[in-house]
Parts: sequence; C-alpha cells; structure tokens
Amino acid sequence: MKTRRYILICGMITAACTLYFMALRNAGFFRMASELSLFLPTKMYFRECMSEAGGLLVYLGTFCTQFFYYPLLGSLIFLMLQAAVVFGFIRAFRLQHAYYPLGMSVGLMLLLSLTQLDYMLFILKSNGYFFSNGLGIAVAIAVVGGFRRLKPAMQTAMLAFMPFGLYPLLGFYGLFASLICVLTIRKPCFLKRSSIFRIHQTAALGAIVITPYLYFNFVYTHTTLSLSYLSGLPRFNFNKAEMVFWLPFVAIAVCFMAVSLFQRFFSAQDAAKFASRHLLSAGVFMLSLLALFAGSNRDKNFHTEIALNLLALDCQWAKIIQQSEASENPTRLIVMLRILAMQRTDKAGDRMFSFVHASAPQVAHRPSACLRDAGSKTVYYYYGQINHCYRWCMEDMVEYGMKALYLKYMLRCALLNGETDLARKYYGALSQVWFHREWAKKYEPFLDNPALMDTVDEFRRIRPLMAYDDMLLGDNGMLEHYLLNSFANMEGGPPDLVEVSLQCNLIQKNSANFWPRFFLYARTHRNIPVHYQEAALLYAYLDGKVDVSRIQFDRQVRDRFDRLIHCSQQYGTLPHGKQAEILRPLFGDTFWYYYFFVQGLKTS
Repeated sequence: MKTRRYILICGMITAACTLYFMALRNAGFFRMASELSLFLPTKMYFRECMSEAGGLLVYLGTFCTQFFYYPLLGSLIFLMLQAAVVFGFIRAFRLQHAYYPLGMSVGLMLLLSLTQLDYMLFILKSNGYFFSNGLGIAVAIAVVGGFRRLKPAMQTAMLAFMPFGLYPLLGFYGLFASLICVLTIRKPCFLKRSSIFRIHQTAALGAIVITPYLYFNFVYTHTTLSLSYLSGLPRFNFNKAEMVFWLPFVAIAVCFMAVSLFQRFFSAQDAAKFASRHLLSAGVFMLSLLALFAGSNRDKNFHTEIALNLLALDCQWAKIIQQSEASENPTRLIVMLRILAMQRTDKAGDRMFSFVHASAPQVAHRPSACLRDAGSKTVYYYYGQINHCYRWCMEDMVEYGMKALYLKYMLRCALLNGETDLARKYYGALSQVWFHREWAKKYEPFLDNPALMDTVDEFRRIRPLMAYDDMLLGDNGMLEHYLLNSFANMEGGPPDLVEVSLQCNLIQKNSANFWPRFFLYARTHRNIPVHYQEAALLYAYLDGKVDVSRIQFDRQVRDRFDRLIHCSQQYGTLPHGKQAEILRPLFGDTFWYYYFFVQGLKTS
C-alpha cells in the first residue's frame, strides 16, 4: 500500500509540473510555439516531410504543435504523450513498482527539453520539435516492448532488418530502438553456441551503423551524411554553449541504456532483491525535479517580449503598455514595442519617457541576433518598413521553414504593397490551418476590395510611415540602430512620419535635427505633447540660439523646468550618480532626466 501511495504521489507531481510549466508559467511561450510552426493538411506537405528520415515524426509533431494555439489544450495533449512515454517505458522494460519513478523521470526530462529553450525558439530548425522527440521516444518504447514479447526465434530473425524499416519513419529514434533491442535480446535455445549468437548481434549492430549510409546514398538527396545519423534529433550545435539543450536527451538515453543493461545482466529476482531500489528511483526522480526547476527558462524579459509580440500581432496596444510596465530592467525590444504601442494610442509624446529606458541584454545560448530574431517582423511592419519585414520573413522561411507567423506578416505586407495576387496565396495557405483560418478571414475582404484597407486603423496608421524612397538597404541585423537613424534623418512627409522622426531624434538626443521637426509639428498641431515641450525648453536653454518665446508652453511644464534649473544649481557639485538618485523622484518621468542621466544605451 505504501508503494502504491508513493507511486501515486510521484505521478501527481509529474502531471502537476507539466500543467504548471506549460499551461500557466509558460503559456505565452507555447502560444508563440504554435505561431512558429505550420501544419498543412495536404499531400504535398506530407511528401515534403517524408523526404528525409524521421519525416513521420516531423509531420505528427507539427500536427500536434498547432494545438498550442490554446496553451491548455496543447498542454493536455503533451501530458497524454508524456503519460504514454512513462507507462510505455514501465511496461516495455517490465519495471517493478519500486522503479516506476524512473519512468516518470523520463517524462520530466522530456518536459525540460521544452521549457529550457530561450531565443532558440525563434531560430529552431527542427520542425515539430515540441512533440516530435516525445513521439519518437514513445514509438521507440513501443517497438522495444513489442520486440520483447516476441518469441526468441522471431526476435533473432527480425533483429538485423529492424533498422532498415524503422529509420525512414523515425530517423535516429528507429536506430536507437534497434540498439535497445540488441542490448536486451537473449540467446535463443536453438543457437547452442554463444559465438554464433555474438556474430548475429554484431551483424545487427552493423546494420544500425550502415543503414543511414545506405539511405543517404540511394534514397535521400538533400541532406549530409553526418546529419543522416542524427535525423530526427534536434538541430542544436555540439558546443559548450548549447550543450545544455542536449542534457535532457542524454539523460533519457542513459536511463534507457542503464535499464537495458541492468536487465540483461540481472534477473527480475535480482532486481527485486536490490536493497536500495526505492532510494535509487526516488533519488533519480528528485534529481529530475530539481533539474526541471533549475533548468527551465526564468528570464522574465524573454517571456515579456513573447507576450508583447503576440499582442502586437493583434494590435492590442493598450495591453502592451500595461504589460511592459512590469519590466524593471527592460531589453531594447521591450522599450521599442512599448514606444510603438504609445504611438498607436497617441500617448508617446506625453509618456514615452515616463517609463524606464534601459538596454538589458537578451540572455541566450546563441546570442548572434536575438533582437532581430525576436522582433524584426513586428517592429518593421508597424513602422511601415514593409520591404524589410517581408525580407526577413522570406529569409527566415528559407532558413527555418514555413511558419504561420511569417505568412501572417507576408500576407499583410503584400496587401500594403498592392500585390493582391501574392496576398491571395498566403491567405490560401493560412485558410487551410485550423487555428489560423479565422485570423486570415479578417483580411479576406481586402483581397477583392483593397480600398477597404483605408477604413481599418491598422493599415491607416502604417501607410503614412511608408512615405519614403522605396528601397531595401541592409540593416546588418541592427534593428533599432537602423530604424532610429532612418527616421531621424527623414525630412518632411505626412504628420505621422514627422512625429516619428521627432521622437527618434529625442531618443538619440539630437538637438540639431529636433528643431526643424519640432517647428513643423508645432505649425500643424494645436496641442504640443509634454515631452516635446520639455525638449524645446531644455535645448533652448542649453543652446541659447533658438527663440521659443512665442511658443505657448504649459504652465506646469515651465514650473517644473524652473525647478530643474534650481536643483541643478543646488546639486551640481555632487557626483553624477548621486544627482541621478536625488532627482529621479522629482524628474524621473521627464525627457530632462532621460537626457542627462540615461546613458550608455546599446541600440542594436
């Protein structure tokens, strides 16, 4: 009774951890995973998946990943897969009750392989990753379990041919299942000489080794020999930085191998007599739990960036402002999306410096271009840089495969460029996807009647920002740096474009570019936002060359500026850091504080 209670507690902990890490703590992460995947119910897509070893896992993995559109639904499906892996492991190796937590440890490691991902989510080349590995392990377990129930004569006959049949469907997992079968097979009675049995085992191992080589030379054409042996596994690099992503899979493999070898050299009676079996299985289970909590991604800025990207996809600007406020030390992408949301709600001129401006690094194991990977499509699109948005969607599609997120932005870029035939193709692809067809239907009316786009706020706010020379320049992956310089140096144009240029010059603290844009804005607007007034008063005071006496400043702004001058004279002899500390409560929400005390931002 105690053993059953112990097993039940371990099972409940495993299930609770799965739902907590997937449906609660990382709901936005898995929602983004569904956007960065695409399953098409077409024969062409199936053939494309099956054009490489392990293609069945990719096909089924992308099918299941789409259910993360609703994180709870996807989590429940993963939980069922996890349960199948755990109970399949227990049944296949006929584990005794005391060893059941070993199977649950495999399930926890499978969960860790998902929750530990960082910005790799955006550049993952393994389509269907979130389910394909679990499915591969589950099918491998089923193969091992079925193989062990065959008669010894049948096992011996099948062993040398298993890799050739399993490899095209399961890739590496087919080879691994064959290896486990080789390790667990016992000598049949009709092979009286052990040497003959060893020769047979050696031949089976040789078949495992040679199978990818044969398929590489005679079947599959668009892969390399080294990748042929790893087909079906995640495409992480084998270096020190990314080795952490391999650890869950190594732990699962070690668990399989250890149980297989243990059962090969020890009988069930020996396993039952093993004095520390409860302590061993409990220890492995606790280590798995600790690894799950310690290894899962806890970067708040990373999860905030994902949440803001998802909100921007549906133009929920008020929620972006609200969620971005929670970040005490934001990354530049969070700051950019927050300012973008304020522009869309006409609050940037009054509030864009009232929040923290920082440049916290994006923590990643492959930090080559995290800002571009995570935010280029969103930021370029809403700033009217349609060609750059389309370019990165297309380039990433070639590099990482077709994704729903790419198609959504490419559809809207094609509409804004007046390429309705091209937009119709992207709409046709999205309309076939279960969870994205409703989103696509919102843009269907514009395919037949593009004039309707002028009635939609999304397009109406973007088109004025497109009033620039239509060309595609290289941004060298430096997203914010490129945008700031592009807009800061633009002259004239629609009022919205002038205001964005004005804001970019404020961020760059460029007083020379500020004045012509400020006066142009002041001539076309009755009310001047607070931050623009603050900048005009400050630059006029510092330069002493521009006459702002005719500009009607708010009384409150003038009074605060006079107070700033008084404080600067009072605390001017103190160290710079001490001044910033004293003046933050008084002026921390102003452009003045940003100008003097926010320094060293890395706009990349």
